[in-house]
Amino acid sequence: MELGRSRIPESELNLYYTLFSGQCFGWDEGEGGFSGFFRWDGATRHARLRREGDLVLYETDAPPDWFSRYFNLRININEVYESFPDDPMLKEAVKRFRGMRVLGQDPWEALVSFTVSQNNNIKRIRLIIRRMVEAFGRFPEPEDLTNESLLLRLGLGYRARYLVGIAEKTLSGEFDPARPQEISGLLCLPGVGKKVAQCTLLYGYGVNHAFPVDRWIKRLVGSCPDYGPYAGWAQLYLYMLAREGGIAPPEAKAIYFGNKGGLR
Repeated sequence: MELGRSRIPESELNLYYTLFSGQCFGWDEGEGGFSGFFRWDGATRHARLRREGDLVLYETDAPPDWFSRYFNLRININEVYESFPDDPMLKEAVKRFRGMRVLGQDPWEALVSFTVSQNNNIKRIRLIIRRMVEAFGRFPEPEDLTNESLLLRLGLGYRARYLVGIAEKTLSGEFDPARPQEISGLLCLPGVGKKVAQCTLLYGYGVNHAFPVDRWIKRLVGSCPDYGPYAGWAQLYLYMLAREGGIAPPEAKAIYFGNKGGLR
């Protein structure tokens, strides 16, 4: 495990909000920091993180540039905020979750994770992914996902056949997750609809304008809002705001929530 450090204030990287915002599922919070697993450069890697003031200290078996790439540090988060439209709900979300970043994850991990996420909650997604990691000794690779009966025993339900179909297309060479993808290519995969495809583009391929729409977002802003070049980042902030109970100023509640102040 290699040791590293990065000087970045919490206002530009909030580890808790970033790691527990529903965009990744392999991290845990413990005494003094965070530990987790993730797929990186074709292998399952591990890391431990903790913050000391403006320093983030980390220990990992991933390559040296992992930290900056995984947390998308090449992107100036203040420029992201400046690109957002003048929207009261979004302003409140940024105020509440400042420093939350969209991660730069491995495309295969994002595709598998968000296929598992269909009609699921975060607690159960985390549980299922951990069961697969325990069963295979690593984050599941395509060759691990060919046995539907085993996946059913791990709790995948109807999603098992989707993962088997995706794995078969990957092993045959028909689909290559390492190559940049368009949404049309992802939608051709078994069980992959618009939400899973947009999540995979945003979190796995770095398509920052990709805008996943789930029930939280649809209730808030509909299906086709224009949030600019970092629309996917805006979506993550709005999603967290909705998930955490619709914290919003009165003028935003009137627009998005109606008179009762709750999600409609």
